[in-house]
Amino acid sequence: MGELNWEIVTHLQEVARGGGTAAQMLRDLNRRLAPEEAHPLTLIKYLRQAFHLTLQEASPIAGWSVDGPGELSDWQLNGLVDPAIRKHQDEWSVPPPQRG
Repeated sequence: MGELNWEIVTHLQEVARGGGTAAQMLRDLNRRLAPEEAHPLTLIKYLRQAFHLTLQEASPIAGWSVDGPGELSDWQLNGLVDPAIRKHQDEWSVPPPQRG
């Protein structure tokens, strides 16, 4: 995977500001990314970038699957990742400087 799409990163932050959950954001990411890009590691990279998560905080994403047969349900994933997103809110809720 190349560079992250900053429009998607910003969109994830907007969804979180509106009360979206980690599972909702991951489903949205799966719709936005090409099938070959929608790998768990790519999803982790996007959420880490958007929400300043540590690898440990984002790692439950690897146990989740968009079609449901993952080790974690949406509810379990949200319970593990959403608190970390909120914990870092002061870092990601400030809009980044304009990229030139």
